[in-house]
Amino acid sequence: MSSSRVATPRRRAASARAGHAFDRDAQREQKRRALLHEAARLINARGAGAVSLEDVGSGLSISKAAVYYYFRSKQDLLAECYSMSFDVWEGALDAAEAAGSTGAAKVELFIRRYLADGLSALQPMILVREQEALQAPLRQRVEKRRKALRNRLRGFIAQGVADGSFRPLDARVATTVIGAAISWLLRTYREDGPLSREAFIESAVGLLLQGMRA
Repeated sequence: MSSSRVATPRRRAASARAGHAFDRDAQREQKRRALLHEAARLINARGAGAVSLEDVGSGLSISKAAVYYYFRSKQDLLAECYSMSFDVWEGALDAAEAAGSTGAAKVELFIRRYLADGLSALQPMILVREQEALQAPLRQRVEKRRKALRNRLRGFIAQGVADGSFRPLDARVATTVIGAAISWLLRTYREDGPLSREAFIESAVGLLLQGMRA
């Protein structure tokens, strides 16, 4: 047998150290994501001004000092919450662009995916209105990405007007209406309400697109 294949004690120890490092990294990322989810939940419920790093940590039995290990400041935490939310938005846009054959189909797929992900307990998303709590440099960074994602949705709507799947309309106004409606829907849906998540999304999609389709 080749010596390169022999699992010597030194190699086994190195492999074990590598495995432990991987486990630690995975645990760190898991805890970081948990803190982001808890922060988004609290901020959506109370507003950014009424939530402290200590509040975020206490819900997960994590000390304030430990929270500072993951986030340099409350501003940093808030910006990371937006990054997490924008990742969901971008994923919905990517999926819609890949699967939609017309502008209207892309918009419908986007709304369905975004609502499904946003209403999932695994993907808590922070509301746009909390951007005002960010200091100027972070707010500008967040706003730049938000506008880029918004413009992609606007492009889907403009495509729908061009290909005839949407009636003639102002893509800027339609984008604003869809964005505001989605934010409100994410904020108001309750799991213990009269509609299942699937029925809620189906109703929302129908209402949002009814006045836009050709």
